Amino acid sequence: AVGSSAADNDALNGQQKEQQQQWNQQSSDVELRNQQQQKQQKGAQLPLGAAAQRAHRIHNSLVQTYKATKDPHLAPSTISYNAAINAWSKSYHPSAGEMAELLLGEMIREWRFGEDSED
Repeated sequence: AVGSSAADNDALNGQQKEQQQQWNQQSSDVELRNQQQQKQQKGAQLPLGAAAQRAHRIHNSLVQTYKATKDPHLAPSTISYNAAINAWSKSYHPSAGEMAELLLGEMIREWRFGEDSED
């Protein structure tokens, strides 16, 4: 019984070592994947103000489409102007303040003079 107990202990120790090696390998794999994801995220950073520029382009496209179609569903609103202004306010682009001010001025002109003030 004593001999079988030592053999059982050796087998148990072997299993534990194998499980520890598997866990270490899995942990290493997870760490490697995390490092790769972090590198990809760092490399995928957008230039300053890219999101704000896109929001501004979408807003301008909406305005132009509304002017061409007169579809009331596409009419610019304080919500659409504020969304674009807000995007600029959260960007670190050097011209963010001027771009937000430009949109605000456009919104005020539209309110004062109507939809065709630029024509």
